[in-house]
Amino acid sequence: MSSCFRHGRRILLNRNSFFYQAALLAASNFVLQLLGFVYRVLLGRLAGPEGLGVYTLAIQVYSIVMSVCSFGLCVAVTHVCARLYETADYRGIRKLIRFALLCFILLLSLLAVPILSFRGFIAKTLLSDSRTESALFIILICILFTGIENILKAAFLGCRLVRYTAVSELGELLIRIGFAWLLLTRLMNGDHGRSAFLIVLAMTLSELYSVAFLSASFLARFKVKLAKPKTPAFNIKRAFLKMAVPSALTSVLSNVFSSIAVVIFPARLMLAGYAHNEAVSSLGLISGMVAPLLMLPYALVGALCALLMPSIAAASALGQKRVLARKIDKGIEAAGLLALPPTAALLPFIPLMCALLFNRTVPPLLALLLALHTVTVYYLILANSILNGLGLQKKVLLLAFLGESLQVALVFLLTAKPALHVYGYVLGMIIADLLRTLFSFVFIHASSGTKPRVFQAGLVPLACAVTLYAFSRLCFFKLLSLSISAANALLLSLGFSALLYFALLRLLGVRVLAYLRRFVFVQK
Repeated sequence: MSSCFRHGRRILLNRNSFFYQAALLAASNFVLQLLGFVYRVLLGRLAGPEGLGVYTLAIQVYSIVMSVCSFGLCVAVTHVCARLYETADYRGIRKLIRFALLCFILLLSLLAVPILSFRGFIAKTLLSDSRTESALFIILICILFTGIENILKAAFLGCRLVRYTAVSELGELLIRIGFAWLLLTRLMNGDHGRSAFLIVLAMTLSELYSVAFLSASFLARFKVKLAKPKTPAFNIKRAFLKMAVPSALTSVLSNVFSSIAVVIFPARLMLAGYAHNEAVSSLGLISGMVAPLLMLPYALVGALCALLMPSIAAASALGQKRVLARKIDKGIEAAGLLALPPTAALLPFIPLMCALLFNRTVPPLLALLLALHTVTVYYLILANSILNGLGLQKKVLLLAFLGESLQVALVFLLTAKPALHVYGYVLGMIIADLLRTLFSFVFIHASSGTKPRVFQAGLVPLACAVTLYAFSRLCFFKLLSLSISAANALLLSLGFSALLYFALLRLLGVRVLAYLRRFVFVQK
């Protein structure tokens, strides 16, 4: 703990509290979202929507391979590390990480050979764009570094040592931005396949920093050998595999079906009357421009979800039913207040922001539908974090299979309709993810014995969202009437909306400073 003095009393900074870790991770995520925003603007301006579309197609291979090799392992590492860290079993943590890295390298080796051997077939037939072939080779190297990094970050998250992940991610993104700017400005030649290759190369080079920093930090942090853990040891490998296998299958299903939806999207749009380059550009517009803008509030929601899973896992393992129910209820309520109002405040400005930053036109209806999907995804991420913390990986797997299957079917059917085209793609994602989220919360409440708190978790965040949406629009048009430029009016409206947001939280009884004093600081 670090300390300072206030009014003659000593105030200790409680670095082990959940709220301190959440605040630190949220602050880190906020900076990451801003830097990611700069990164996306850079890519959009240098590579263009078609270049981003080719990159989006190529990165589907990255997503699928990572889901097979890394995601399930990371969920298991976080869960098991939370248990080991509670008993100060550092030797067990090191053993767990060695085993997880071995599993990752074995899985990646099995997948690398067919991908390298058939990368031409994958690019031309499966991805339906031969321009993605040049990026496939470097993607495997990127996956190697990213997988090692993610396993180490999962260990630090499970041990609630988020400062290491924060420093790693911030440094990595800064390096990635620098390399992306350097490579695209110096080596881009108008070939969109080459642009996708250079973007992935920048990703790969930035991963080197994270792997080096996290490896050195892990070895330094967990080098102390304690004589005995405080509780009897459990079978680490068995506990790890019990979680890793269903989590990995869930990730594989989700990413495979999501990739199928992305890959078939341009082809189905062509049946609706789009040219090939227009269809690929539409993909780049949605995934590379509009979606990152709407995901800016993820800095807050992501921090909550990342720390909620190990916290729920620890309470569940100790049999603390009342604590567990409180964490679940408060987590759902907090997610609503962190997800809905900020997204609503951003929504009116999405077309203007895309016009200013990317010089692209976005229909307001498309922005609205993508905002609805973004909020649904926030709740789905929260639900999956709670279910994984409760040890219900099989439920997550079942819902992932049903939900993603439905999403692919809806995208296939709706996107090809000329009356819907792009809107059909987004509607398919909304319907499938919404049903999956609703059933996830049914399983959560049935397993934990909690009941839905409709007013606190639903109506209150929705009322705040409607208020912020109306206020941000009114403020923007009022500023425009005062002859203020659109860009300045946008910034001022967002600033005033942020002030109103904190005022609404205070009216609802959410005292941010009181939470900080109670959970982050200890007064003596």
